[in-house]
Amino acid sequence: MSDTNLIDQTKTTLRRTRLAYLGAIGLTYDFAAGRVEKRRDQVKALFDNAYDRGEDMEADARTLFKRAKDEVEELADDTVDELEQTVQDAKETVQELKEEIVLKVEKADKRAELSEKVEESDKYAPYLEKVSAYDKAADPIHIMKIVDHLGAALSSRDSMFVACSDETERKTVARNWLRKTLNVDGDLAALDEKVQSVCQTMKADRLKDRVVFYYLAAKAEGKLDTL
Repeated sequence: MSDTNLIDQTKTTLRRTRLAYLGAIGLTYDFAAGRVEKRRDQVKALFDNAYDRGEDMEADARTLFKRAKDEVEELADDTVDELEQTVQDAKETVQELKEEIVLKVEKADKRAELSEKVEESDKYAPYLEKVSAYDKAADPIHIMKIVDHLGAALSSRDSMFVACSDETERKTVARNWLRKTLNVDGDLAALDEKVQSVCQTMKADRLKDRVVFYYLAAKAEGKLDTL
């Protein structure tokens, strides 16, 4: 082989080697560019999906926010209404209590005034003194009501006292005072036992004052306030 041919062959080989190298670089670049492009597409797709999802979430959030806002406003309105009603009810209750207190005070004043009159009355004071021997806390008004109930019976010596030894007398007290006036339940035998119990309480009194007797019978039955 001539020197010229050898040189040409060497140049050709070098040129092909250089081109192969450049091609390899090109292929590598193309491959890398393809990966980048593919990655770019993936990133774009991911971004687009994220964006779409974000829009959906934003819409959902707006819906939820509006619903929450409406519920809060509704709750606030209901709460205000409830508070206003509570305040109104409280005002009415306070007014009712004030009126009730005023009535009770007026009633107490009238009762106190009446009690003073009873205590100072020649008609009631003697009986109050007798009852007080058995009940120091006796209410003068209770005494007054019993005296008024008995009325003219107290003007007769035979009827101003209770004869505990007389069965007929005891049954009269049982029927007229316990059953009819005080509405105490029970047959005559049971009521007679209640009368005899008062007789026992007053056994120290030879003459058992009818007003005192009736007071003690009513007190034993818890009926004083019903007189």
